[in-house]
Amino acid sequence: MNFGLSIQQETSRFNEEILLLTRVHGSGIFIHIDVEDVAEADEKIQFWRNRSAASIHLHIYKDIGEVGLMTLIRCMPDCVSLQIENLKSFASYYYLLKEAGVSVGVALMVKTVFHLSESPFENIHHIMIMSTQPGMSGGLMDQNTFKAIRRLRRNFSQLPLWVDGGVNSSNAGILRLLGVNMAVSGSFLARGGTPLLNLLQLMNKKSGYEYPLKDFMWTIEELPVLCLTPHTQIMEIFEMSEQYQMGFVLLVNADRKLLGLCTGADLRKGILACGGNLHQGLLEQFFNPNPVSLNPDDTLARIWQINEKAAFPLLYFPVVDSENFLCGAVTLNQIIRTDS
Repeated sequence: MNFGLSIQQETSRFNEEILLLTRVHGSGIFIHIDVEDVAEADEKIQFWRNRSAASIHLHIYKDIGEVGLMTLIRCMPDCVSLQIENLKSFASYYYLLKEAGVSVGVALMVKTVFHLSESPFENIHHIMIMSTQPGMSGGLMDQNTFKAIRRLRRNFSQLPLWVDGGVNSSNAGILRLLGVNMAVSGSFLARGGTPLLNLLQLMNKKSGYEYPLKDFMWTIEELPVLCLTPHTQIMEIFEMSEQYQMGFVLLVNADRKLLGLCTGADLRKGILACGGNLHQGLLEQFFNPNPVSLNPDDTLARIWQINEKAAFPLLYFPVVDSENFLCGAVTLNQIIRTDS
């Protein structure tokens, strides 16, 4: 996961440490500038352009007029995020930036994510979730941010995903686990005037190990969950697996208690067991009634312990409470990101 350094201070010590960070970490570090006043943003861009080779990213979250936008375009930013909710001239800005050869991304508030069914424009560079109010520093990350990330990851899996607002050492590890490509930090980075030390905390790849699964697991409403009844057909499992494209289906009873887990391997075994004739097969041949499950308060360390003892890596883990009621699930590809 890369990091955008939101410039909120102008002290010489702060600037020196930011310069050091951009030199040491190279392409993994970006200069992030929120644009409220065009002249001020112009000055910041020129300052960092003359001192650092780091990419400069602008976040335009209020109308600045086409003249103001052209002023910023002449400064040659590497990338611009446009706040879709706030800009009456969103489309005009988008096309002007694209014509100038500037990479353009879309910035969205968390609540907007849940109403987005398709990309607002073709060929956007990234989607940036604003997990606090744009322009307000020091805010807490919206509690629905992780859910919004999972939703965008499913619907727009090929687009780079950025998060800005409330990023700190307590949640950076979860952002990495959820597949966020870049996190923008401002207030936490500036804390104590020591951005170098603060960034090292954000970059700690093992920080996710202490998080309980309930903080980042897939929730029930996001998962392929099939309630088994006496009338459930084998084909229903295949249909749900195809619909969700997650590699597994969770099977529960009417009370939401876990009855089993069906993976691609289980489907193949079931087909072989019934000789390819699904009408002759038994439902029980197509799922594992005793999958390895986890508790919402378990951590990543528990998953590594299980896989170290397993004959082959387990890819999917149902998460259940003490009475075996399904709470969610965790997939191994989520977890691997903490080491990537």
